[in-house]
Amino acid sequence: LLLSVVFAIASWFVMSHNIGFIPLLAHKSDASKTSAKVSPTQSTAPPPHNQHQQFRRRNVSLMYAYQDRKELESRPSIFFLGDSITAYGVQERGYVSIITSKYVNRSDVVARGYPGYNSRWILEGVLDNIFQNNPGLHPDLAVVFFGANDACIPETPQHVPLEEYVSNLRRIVESIQKYYSERNATHQKFHSLTKPPYIIFISPPPVVPDHWVEKMKEMGRYTGVVTRDLETTRKYARAVVELGASMNIPVLDFNSYCLQFDKSIKLEN
Repeated sequence: LLLSVVFAIASWFVMSHNIGFIPLLAHKSDASKTSAKVSPTQSTAPPPHNQHQQFRRRNVSLMYAYQDRKELESRPSIFFLGDSITAYGVQERGYVSIITSKYVNRSDVVARGYPGYNSRWILEGVLDNIFQNNPGLHPDLAVVFFGANDACIPETPQHVPLEEYVSNLRRIVESIQKYYSERNATHQKFHSLTKPPYIIFISPPPVVPDHWVEKMKEMGRYTGVVTRDLETTRKYARAVVELGASMNIPVLDFNSYCLQFDKSIKLEN
């Protein structure tokens, strides 16, 4: 943790002062800081190969932090937009955390997850606020992951009819594309941003009602009504796949993957 803090401070210093290398953790005596005179007969060649490991061990305490400014400025970013699955995805072993770990120092990851939200509510000002309040946000990849709440039974406030759900996903994509296209055209400082982000859909995962009831009871939120079922969620997942095909947008069919991976989950039909 201490090393991470030190390196973070050093990286900031490099960026703010536009310099190359900074020595860190140099545990050397004051005498070693003085320049030593080299006699004409003293060799300045690297140590022999058999002494290489000892040479490295003696100098391992001297570390350098280097950060290429251009590389940092051109680092791609990934934007996750979804419900509670995305919100909790930033926790340990969450899918957002895994992606962040896999792409550390290669891309920046931004997640906006809203527990309990459906595709309708995200369009009621929330999506616009995300863009307007984060003018520096311009992801190269945007992942849209809704449907788990939309597929609730009609008696619940989270339910969104299937036709509206498909329309909302289309509107989310169009809103993202339109916002960045208009921003590039109207703001000269964003002249280098030539295209909207690449977009991917993720289909809602399957629901096992018995397991869902157990979880709701553990959380003290079970009302005696099962608001989700496997078949309905499956229909919403199929709709995402069909929409992606019609819009030429890749779809990670999470629903089908889960059903294939866990053979204990059985469809009623």
